[in-house]
Amino acid sequence: MVALPQIDTFDGNVIDSQKWEISGPLGASTVTQNNALLLTSDGSGAGFCNTPGIFGPGAGVALRRKISGDFDLQVDFSSFVGSSTNFTQAYLNIYQDPDNQLHIKRIRGPGGVDGIQTVAKLGGGIINGYVSYNPASSGTFRIVRSGGLVTTYFNGAANFSISGLGSDIIASLVLLGPQGESSVAYDNFRIDSGSLVEPPLACPVPPYPFSGFKQPVDNLPTVNTVKGGSAIPVKFSLGGDKGLDIFASGFPTSSTAACPNGSPTDTIEEVSAASNSGLTYDAASDQYTFVWKTEKAWVNTCRQLTVRLNDGTDHTAMFQFTK
Repeated sequence: MVALPQIDTFDGNVIDSQKWEISGPLGASTVTQNNALLLTSDGSGAGFCNTPGIFGPGAGVALRRKISGDFDLQVDFSSFVGSSTNFTQAYLNIYQDPDNQLHIKRIRGPGGVDGIQTVAKLGGGIINGYVSYNPASSGTFRIVRSGGLVTTYFNGAANFSISGLGSDIIASLVLLGPQGESSVAYDNFRIDSGSLVEPPLACPVPPYPFSGFKQPVDNLPTVNTVKGGSAIPVKFSLGGDKGLDIFASGFPTSSTAACPNGSPTDTIEEVSAASNSGLTYDAASDQYTFVWKTEKAWVNTCRQLTVRLNDGTDHTAMFQFTK
């Protein structure tokens, strides 16, 4: 569990990716930070990997940890801009699952709608609170769960209460509105009670388009022959720059293997002068290179190299070491 209170004043210009997941796909929407969380919306329904079916999708951020038990969270918003001809909504959402969630929002739209509203979704059914007229461009949202009763507040005044929403929720800060006509800034997000569950939530990584090892390494069933103690440049492509944090924890690794009989062999003709293993990416060739430093003690043995990526896939190559 993480100690409370937890506060994010969004200082600086880099969103804390360990704390927040950014919605996607963004399209023409923007999610940036400049001593506040700044959102603009293109009207599309972006979402988050850990809150599928979020009610009222849009551009924003979602906590990477669940909040368990009774809780008290709040956030300030300012610089709200919204169209009176197309609905614009800036809201603090709590999400248990697709059928059970709630948000309090600043809303503006057709028919004179211009104020604060709480909307809940319980058991798949939607419960709309009334829109209290308030044309303010700034204010404070607060959501409190106490003994099973969830109450929303705007600027300290209770707005709506409802029972039936469980604990273990994910909080998000979102904006949904027409492109070029909607924006908002969030600041001073805080969780004053409840428990933040460890470990942080992670988004599944879609499979990379790994197309096999590149030269000088040959793919199975070929056995690569190389002098023990050589530094081998292991090259591959993932279909673009995916960053350098692509390996699963503890990988690449190698293990002793029986030398295959009758398999084709090919000598490694390119070795690296690098003294340490490491990973680099070259944009011009769209290739990653991992320098694998082998051991002289491996002479007259075979080893299997396993490259496990953080998408969960394994890619292997076989090596036979000579003097």
